[in-house]
Amino acid sequence: MKSRAIAELKTKSIVELQKLLAEHTAKLRTLLFDIAAGKAKNGKDSKETRKTIARIHTFIRESRDTKAPTP
Repeated sequence: MKSRAIAELKTKSIVELQKLLAEHTAKLRTLLFDIAAGKAKNGKDSKETRKTIARIHTFIRESRDTKAPTP
């Protein structure tokens, strides 16, 4: 993932990030099934998708922490 794409993720709202998370999770599921069935031979795609999912989770957590009221 390029730094420009990461910067775009930082600017998105929580709702948009959750939508992206659902899309990437579905993409990962299909990639894993295709690899298991022998349809896909490139395992790097699943690794990159996992990293993207982790980044999205991180940005969601960060945005929730910054928007949470401090006691």
